[in-house]
Amino acid sequence: MIRKSLFVSLVLMGIVFFQPISMAAENDSKVDNLITNYVNNAYLASTLVNTAGQYVWDRKYDGAEKLYRAVIEIHPNNPYTIKAQVGLARLDVLNLIAEKKWSLAQQQVELMAADFNNEPDLAVSLFHIGKEYTWQHRYSEAKETFGLLLKQPLNNSFSQEAKLWFARAEVCSLIGQAKDEEVVTSTDKLISDFEGAAGLPEAIYWISKEYEWEKSAGENRTGWYDAPNSIFQRLTQQFGNSSFGIDAEWDQKRLTHRMKIFKLMQEPNQSNTDAAIEAMIADLIDRPEISTELLWIAWGYEEQPGKDAQANKLYKRIITEYPESDEVKDAYYCSGVFYSRSKEYSKAIERYQAVVANWPNYRFAWNAWFMIGHHYQQLAETGDVPQSVADAETKAAYQQITNAFSDCPVNGLVNSWLERHKED
Repeated sequence: MIRKSLFVSLVLMGIVFFQPISMAAENDSKVDNLITNYVNNAYLASTLVNTAGQYVWDRKYDGAEKLYRAVIEIHPNNPYTIKAQVGLARLDVLNLIAEKKWSLAQQQVELMAADFNNEPDLAVSLFHIGKEYTWQHRYSEAKETFGLLLKQPLNNSFSQEAKLWFARAEVCSLIGQAKDEEVVTSTDKLISDFEGAAGLPEAIYWISKEYEWEKSAGENRTGWYDAPNSIFQRLTQQFGNSSFGIDAEWDQKRLTHRMKIFKLMQEPNQSNTDAAIEAMIADLIDRPEISTELLWIAWGYEEQPGKDAQANKLYKRIITEYPESDEVKDAYYCSGVFYSRSKEYSKAIERYQAVVANWPNYRFAWNAWFMIGHHYQQLAETGDVPQSVADAETKAAYQQITNAFSDCPVNGLVNSWLERHKED
């Protein structure tokens, strides 16, 4: 009977997902037709719950919520109704995490664990939430969530996987507290405790990456690359044939190049640094990390007195040679900041306009709009732009801030300017 239920459910799911899942509007229509045409089908509830689960993993939360609610409304007494209720509780948490409402999200996790204690679907939901916290670098919440998960009745393989994710979150939380000796000890223990676990190479790899991110952002970066590099090296030695071992080998090369370049930056001979950058690009050719490394090197130049022009050369290189990379938006923005400091206001405006046009939700979009408006006023002061044109452009830019970024740091200045010019 179970096999028949699964088979029929998969057939009904095929009605929804036979076309690519990215066709959201069409799939919504297919779901509506499925509910209408099979409302009395015994397997509809299981199909909707399984389909909703696919939506959740694809981060299509609105679509998942619609399906879960349909199950509860149409089949309130079906065994799958409790699964839909657990699914809705999971969605509440995931939405709060997406909104970065950490405290509320964790309160909801605790409520969910109490309301659905010992329900089989609770374990899967807690595991998903714990992983989501981990990817958001919220390791304290991840540990709490995995801790709740481990109190549930789990089969041996699932329990082992949950324990590995808990241990991983624990090590990463120590990295954030700069407890380097404890990180090493805890990493050694993790490797020993989970020897042979399928997820071990992945866990070690992301611990190394967390170490790199945390140390890269720190104020004192002297020798910061030694710790992540040593873990990458260990991963390569123990798991060299795994995909994470191969990636770790590349990361070793990448960090070695970066730190050589950082040291050469401090020397007066720029040609040595340029040669080292070209050697890095040649060594990492076709790797997606090149644009990331160029951005980090540019930021390294920013910290060296009088070398911001070298930084801008790299920003321009990212823009021209890696236009599809994730780093290109940062390159446009940082290049704009360079031109702002250099008082090349027209060039700065071009850079900021590219940011807001292509990435309206960029983390510093509000400041890009502000600088556009501010620079137009400066261009009017120098006579390069008529005052009437400058006022119109400034007004348009500042209104973007009041409409979309009302809580940003410059909102007070923007509102004051708009109030003074409301009759213009």
